[in-house]
Amino acid sequence: MPPKKSTTGKTQQLTLRIDNKTRFQLDFCSRISGMSITTFVERAIQEKAADIDINQEYEGDGGGELTRDCNLNWFHFWDPDEGVRTIKMFKTPGMSKYMNYEEDMLINFIREFWEYFAKDLKLNNLKREEINALWPEIPSLMEDWEANRNNTYPIKKRMESILKEFDLWIPF
Repeated sequence: MPPKKSTTGKTQQLTLRIDNKTRFQLDFCSRISGMSITTFVERAIQEKAADIDINQEYEGDGGGELTRDCNLNWFHFWDPDEGVRTIKMFKTPGMSKYMNYEEDMLINFIREFWEYFAKDLKLNNLKREEINALWPEIPSLMEDWEANRNNTYPIKKRMESILKEFDLWIPF
């Protein structure tokens, strides 16, 4: 029987430091607008997020030719599953300039073992159940991979073992 999937709460808590003037502005704006501070901050973030996008060339026909430019924003990457949204975001051309070293290594790991995460090399057709099964073990798998990149066999065997626990399809 596969391990029970952990459930996360409906919301998450955020702690931040702000100066007195900013705190007053936050209190003032939330009071005048008739919203709680949480609601006011959430709406401000949502409004700002809608304005931020990345201009990308889009492979519309899947044939490898760039057919048009498009603007991508957070909505194009959002997915309730952390692993799926992370892969969707990091696989996007041009995102590497926004990624740190660990994130670069993560997408390199996923690209090397793409058949465990997607049905295609470009990571366009993701395997949601497999990603959800493997995602909690990614840090440990990456450690082993970074320690011995010349021998990927043990990592593949570990991933296959995890997938077997969930009765999921194993590549090869």
